[in-house]
Amino acid sequence: MSARRILASFALLFFAAGATSAHPLQSKDSKLEVVLPDGWEAATLPNPSAKLQAKCLEKAAFCIVISESKEDFGHNSLEEYAKMILELEEHRSKLENRSVSGPKLIKLNGVDAIQYEIRGTTKNLKLHFLKTFIESPTRWNDVMCWTTPSHWEELQDDFQQINETFKVNDKGMGK
Repeated sequence: MSARRILASFALLFFAAGATSAHPLQSKDSKLEVVLPDGWEAATLPNPSAKLQAKCLEKAAFCIVISESKEDFGHNSLEEYAKMILELEEHRSKLENRSVSGPKLIKLNGVDAIQYEIRGTTKNLKLHFLKTFIESPTRWNDVMCWTTPSHWEELQDDFQQINETFKVNDKGMGK
């Protein structure tokens, strides 16, 4: 078989395997949305508070979005909300050897956001999380993506895409 034919066959296999294109994932009420990268799909994960849930089993990666009404909290800033969530998780977490790095202040679509990286082990499985807290006019939002350390670097673009495409339709959402 010629090199040209081998390359053509490889190209066909490569592009066919990557045929799953990026696509939007909306919450049931259509108020929250992210664009999932290639290979990702909607999921049902064991977190009833999550408004959006996604997975990419090929890369052992997962994502949830929790969105809470500002009216239910007395926080005056995104920093206060993020600190409260991290403290709650520290006390409830099943992660052993939990470490938190951050905060990293960033802008997503012109909006201030705060990111933290969390590492730990559960049931002998090492996990690496990226938590991004994003404020909208009426909501506190927590976008959490995670994977194993061996997939962390290859998933940076996916996690960035999920965070950069996060949208809240606050109109008619309630407080």
